[in-house]
Amino acid sequence: MPTRVTVPGERRDPSRHTPRAGTQPAPAGGHTQENTMQATTPTYADIPALETIWLWAGRIPRGEVTLIAGEGGVGKGLLLVDLAARVSTGRPMPGTTPDGADSAGDGPGSVILITPEDDPSEAVAWRLRAAGANLTKIHDMTLLPGGGQFTLPADTGQLRHLVDTLGDVRLIIIDPLMACVDRPVATNLGARRVMAPLQRLARDAGVAAVVSHHLVKSGVIAGSRGLTDAARIVHRVTRDPENPQIRVLEVVKTNITGESAGARYTITGTGTDAKVTWVTREQVTARRTTWRDRLTRRDPSNTPATNGDVYAATMSTYTGGQRRETPLGCYTTLGAAQTACAATTTQAIQWREHSAGVHTAATRDSAGTVTAYAIAHAGASAAVA
Repeated sequence: MPTRVTVPGERRDPSRHTPRAGTQPAPAGGHTQENTMQATTPTYADIPALETIWLWAGRIPRGEVTLIAGEGGVGKGLLLVDLAARVSTGRPMPGTTPDGADSAGDGPGSVILITPEDDPSEAVAWRLRAAGANLTKIHDMTLLPGGGQFTLPADTGQLRHLVDTLGDVRLIIIDPLMACVDRPVATNLGARRVMAPLQRLARDAGVAAVVSHHLVKSGVIAGSRGLTDAARIVHRVTRDPENPQIRVLEVVKTNITGESAGARYTITGTGTDAKVTWVTREQVTARRTTWRDRLTRRDPSNTPATNGDVYAATMSTYTGGQRRETPLGCYTTLGAAQTACAATTTQAIQWREHSAGVHTAATRDSAGTVTAYAIAHAGASAAVA
């Protein structure tokens, strides 16, 4: 007689579950047969150990979902277009050896874009051209053949069909995720129900699925934790605290690789020519010191302002989603104002920028001497240094 194994924590009443004499216990599912079928499970002697195959070494794995989150306007869309262009042409990813677009060295591959917030003709098409993409390898699935918009998880089957039909899809981009979901993701369960079909597709087809998401003002990834739990690697895009023109792509969650240094890029060009340009650590350092170098090359004994004008030194800070102007002082020469800017450092803010400008709204005493100035955009004032 087969032995009934009790699962730890299972409640059993022996009088109800002990077979009567002369009978065999019914197998799971209610089917009866002379020989009871025994359940089998694989052991790890039968499960192969496989190495991760990377689309971008240490950052974007194939066969998994990767989430990239950032605040609005930080350049996530241009970043994703740059990745798509590299895959479509076989160019190496930033910071990797020039031996192919991915660690497998498979050369160019197809990309599927789903971008419901950007017009394909007025935005995405221009970005791809500026990034140097092979346009014949990039497919748009924002709208389905019937005219409806792609949604998750309802249309995962059609996405799988396109992947199978093309045969060489290396990357799927959904930008942004929240514009494509057809159900709430405020709970862990809801988020997992949206992400699970995409996870299965990525693993079955060996493609990298990259979805973009938003940060709230506090810098936390918006929505349920289930979204980040469902992604194998999570990146956050922020502005460099020393230079807001530089964006930092950093890994904030991973369970398949060690820590990696943040990759940095800036946006070059304007309008239809805008694109991502990746910068090295040395270039970042040079950009941080450029404005200071310019100040040291100027003669501090500039010609005094004319017509009673004064030079105002201000510090523009950005923290908590708000911009604030702080007066540093009012000076009779431009060099003195610039020196005040260069000497000011603040570590408790997300980023800073210094500027020196001309303000004519000055306050004078009875003798006509300037005693203070008003910063028009802040309504503050400071005494003349």
